[in-house]
Amino acid sequence: MKNSQKFFILATTFIVGAVILTLEVLGFRLLAPYFGSSVYVSGSLISVILAALSLGYYLGGVLADRNPKPHLPFLIILAASGFLAVIYFSRNLLLEFFQGQSLIFGTLLSTFTIFAPPMTLLSMIPPFMIKLIANEKQLGTTAGQIFSVSTLGSILGSLLATFIFIPHIGTSLTFIFCIILLTILASLGLWTWNKGFLLSNLLLPIFVIKPYFPAEPYLIHQGESPYNLVRIFETKGVRSMVLNRKGITQSYIYLDNQTQKNRRPNYRDLFLLGPVITPVKKVLMLGMSGGVGVKKLLSHYECEMDAVEIDPLVVKMAKNYFGVSASERLKIHITDARRYLFESKAQYDFIIIDLFQGGPDIPFYFTTKEFFTRVLNHLTPTGVVMMNVLGNFKNSKNSLIVEPVTNTFADVFPTVFTLPLTYSTLVIAMKHKMTYPELTKKLSLIPNYLKALTSQSTDRLKMQSFDPTNPVITDDLAPIEQYTYAVLSNIVPKKPQ
Repeated sequence: MKNSQKFFILATTFIVGAVILTLEVLGFRLLAPYFGSSVYVSGSLISVILAALSLGYYLGGVLADRNPKPHLPFLIILAASGFLAVIYFSRNLLLEFFQGQSLIFGTLLSTFTIFAPPMTLLSMIPPFMIKLIANEKQLGTTAGQIFSVSTLGSILGSLLATFIFIPHIGTSLTFIFCIILLTILASLGLWTWNKGFLLSNLLLPIFVIKPYFPAEPYLIHQGESPYNLVRIFETKGVRSMVLNRKGITQSYIYLDNQTQKNRRPNYRDLFLLGPVITPVKKVLMLGMSGGVGVKKLLSHYECEMDAVEIDPLVVKMAKNYFGVSASERLKIHITDARRYLFESKAQYDFIIIDLFQGGPDIPFYFTTKEFFTRVLNHLTPTGVVMMNVLGNFKNSKNSLIVEPVTNTFADVFPTVFTLPLTYSTLVIAMKHKMTYPELTKKLSLIPNYLKALTSQSTDRLKMQSFDPTNPVITDDLAPIEQYTYAVLSNIVPKKPQ
């Protein structure tokens, strides 16, 4: 074999490795709008892809031994490219269908359908390339060289997808780039060995076909970042922000007075009770989202606020579509909430924990004893913490999250109360001792202009004590995704709304 052909084979292995990891990273973003970004999604995706790679390595080796013709790997690459082209045009239709299944089953089916065939085909390439260029004396060296080059390509693909492709050109163009790259690679390989060059080019014109996209008539803006797919909707006098998972709104505002009058209170309105419970001069908001909670507090109280949001695109959308931007009273910190607590020395009278990753999923490390201890250390002596938690105490399935989270709060804070809502529970924790009569007396003095907003009955307030027989969530053991899936299965319809 000529040196130029050997170099081309190594280059092919490198590019295939890069495409495999690019597609794997892309998979997380493709699934997020339909299934969220929980450990179930990542576990399903990684498991299916590893299974496909394992099968492909085996099949590639068997085929190489039986028919070691140099043009065959490029026909395989062409087949993978063709399958990915079909998936590109139908992916949203497929994902909409699988979204109607349960979270775990739907995720597995989606991942298997979309990624198993192309990953199996592409993973056939390395063992086939070993067969083409190896000799008996240097078989081990050649195998090591091929898999080393493939792994280096995978590293590059992972970095490019994470830091350049998805944040800057989006999932669709990244998908198209992978398909075109594989098609060109197949064309060059087939041309090199004079086999079916024209056949490979038949794929390129299909990109004039318009892919299927689900109808989203009220979508006015969409953007992607390393953290989220951010969409802005506007309908019936309401503007809303949706992160990743469809149908679950993170923030919304009313665009006219009539719609505002007809609005229903939500859990963020209850954050206005914080300054009623304790004098508040400085507030920390962990999880700014569209900034609706920020605006409410700053408009009703003379206080200063630090707002922490990890996603710079969310901060940009909060400014452009919700009118929230940094000011003398509001400082916005673009960083992870736990990192902020680790680095900051500031003390706060009121801390709000409103951290969700595109739906009702709370990242596990914001529910642990270690996290709540850091929160406690940033409170002034009479400071108050509020956190909205999915589920309530109606039954054992609904309380799978709120019960251990509340018990973890009670293990850290001297005083903890819960206020059950329709689908969630507001946890109120204090650094100082406060009795139930003392709290209800304070809440009875709420100003009239806030009563309509905070209309949830405080009669349901309940004081919580630490129970050593119940679990405490720690960084070491925090099965929050498991609890979230169980609670959602119990309180939310499985079919998409």
